[in-house]
Amino acid sequence: MPATEYQSSSHVPLAFFGSILSIRRNHVVIAVDSTQEQELHDLDNFQRNVADRFLRLSLDEKTQVLSLPWLQSLLQEFLLCLEEFQSLIIPAHSNPATPAGRRGSFHDRLVAELLDRAVKALDVCNAVSNGVDSILDCHRQAQIAVSALEQRPLGEAHLRRAKRALANLVAVLDEKEEGGRTTDRNWSFGRKQASGMSPAAAKARHSRSLSWSVSRMWSAAKQLQAMASNLYPPRAAEAGTLASPIYTMSTVLVFVMWVLVATIPCQDRGSMAVNFPVPPRHLPWASPLIALHDKVAEEWRKKEKNSRGGTGLLPELQKLEKSSHGLLDLTPQSSEEDIKTQARELAETCSRLEEGLIPFQRRIREVFHRIIRNRTEVLDCLGEAVRSSSMSGV
Repeated sequence: MPATEYQSSSHVPLAFFGSILSIRRNHVVIAVDSTQEQELHDLDNFQRNVADRFLRLSLDEKTQVLSLPWLQSLLQEFLLCLEEFQSLIIPAHSNPATPAGRRGSFHDRLVAELLDRAVKALDVCNAVSNGVDSILDCHRQAQIAVSALEQRPLGEAHLRRAKRALANLVAVLDEKEEGGRTTDRNWSFGRKQASGMSPAAAKARHSRSLSWSVSRMWSAAKQLQAMASNLYPPRAAEAGTLASPIYTMSTVLVFVMWVLVATIPCQDRGSMAVNFPVPPRHLPWASPLIALHDKVAEEWRKKEKNSRGGTGLLPELQKLEKSSHGLLDLTPQSSEEDIKTQARELAETCSRLEEGLIPFQRRIREVFHRIIRNRTEVLDCLGEAVRSSSMSGV
């Protein structure tokens, strides 16, 4: 066959194949663009949803801020944030070719820091759960006092029994207050037998403190400070990557743990002077979160000003403390009406604690196990990505 004929006959197929390749390439570009657009949409959605959740918390006028029902709502919103964040980060790591899944040393460091904060958050959950146990102990002493004061006719023996239980309760609360400011951290919960506390109660409380899973040298203030360190907003060049949701979730995690420590009696809470990293206000969720932070910080400053910060900001616990002190100030010469009024207030506080404490403690455990599960899933995903990369390089 002549060369000219060969070239002429081969020209059409080459052009034809070129057009096919062009069509395929265009389809690939369209598919990638569609994937990128969906991922960017998901990332923006996550930011907006976090904003909506904290806006609901900040605008809720029916529920008292920092009360047990409000804390339940806070933890529920946190779990929703955690679930949505997980649905973003796992697929992105499974598909590193997409913009959200771009990998590098900076990205790997962000993930490692988030996983480290998760471990520290587990310690905070343990400490908070132990704090709830101590409140339950106070609640039991308050119930003993209420039962004694409800006896009719009310005699001096009943009043003495009620005061003995309330003295035990106040001694625990006062010791928590003292332990929150002391430098002797390893005895924050059971440093010595407080005056007015029965030997049996002191012995039981001391044995419980030794069995707690939180080390006696552990410090809530230092733990929060460690969680807040190196928490910086993403740079403009990292827009559309996982840096943004990782920063958001890290900030939410630190904030929620900070609120829990401020509310529930925790070991070595100090003055709560944690340098909380204020997020940039241009982020959609920044304003409602900052508003809540400022509100909690103001409540803490008020309580510290009154020299009674150790028991925390939980309104139900503050009410229990106030009612207990009021009843202890009563004398046998006090009118029966005064005693009934004070006893009724104490009974109402006990009822609110009874309704809220156990569900709240269950929610804390749920948060604890969800953090463990999510952390394990991320580690498994990272391990799978490393294995896939190693196999493709062979």
